[in-house]
Amino acid sequence: MANLVPCKSCKHEVSKSAKSCPNCGESSPGVNSKDHLIGCLGIIVLLVVFIGLVESCSNDESEKDQLSEQVGSTSQTAVPEIPSQDSKKTDSDTPEFDITINQFADRFSQSMSALGLSGNFQISGESTQNNVLSGTLVGDSENIGVSIFATPETKALQSAIFIGTGDGSQESGIEVTFGAVALVMAIENPDMPQEERKNILKNLGLLNGEIFEVDKLSFERVGVKYTAMYSDVTGLLVTADKKP
Repeated sequence: MANLVPCKSCKHEVSKSAKSCPNCGESSPGVNSKDHLIGCLGIIVLLVVFIGLVESCSNDESEKDQLSEQVGSTSQTAVPEIPSQDSKKTDSDTPEFDITINQFADRFSQSMSALGLSGNFQISGESTQNNVLSGTLVGDSENIGVSIFATPETKALQSAIFIGTGDGSQESGIEVTFGAVALVMAIENPDMPQEERKNILKNLGLLNGEIFEVDKLSFERVGVKYTAMYSDVTGLLVTADKKP
């Protein structure tokens, strides 16, 4: 009876390879978010080495069909919980990016499309408290979201927080991973060359799985500080803050 793990939903012991939990019916009960995200990294490495991320893959329908067959059944998951403005303290002296939150939303959508994923993201739930405008980028995906913070008067972007939580499928793992890359692309260049996208994967610790071995990873690019963290509870979180 080796290889038994707690069901990710009801904690009943199940086989890690079980398709559903006999107790609560959860799909892929023995696969947690870390497992499927690690699994998708192998696919990403192949994409980087052999087909330059997704650009070549988008031109090869047989590759897409093969990937969709590998996905299998997925479980229902909620939209990732995005931190509120109370957890992201800013003030009038906070450095600003040279883009508004509306421009950032367009650039994030463009970046997701460039990576071969759904790019229909719009700002939802705008509110202002403590002289900080906040909102959330939401799209077709239930696995990713971006919390944004800005100066109320100008709507100039101050910071952004990406959160991605998978649902146990390789498809969602790829979506979360590329979504983190899209955050950096949206800030820097939505038409970023594929070699730079590969560098972002390295910086985020996603190309070699380093993100799973450390508390957090921080790096700087073109005047922006990025911090990446991962846990089984919150999934993958990446913050982007303009340096003074």
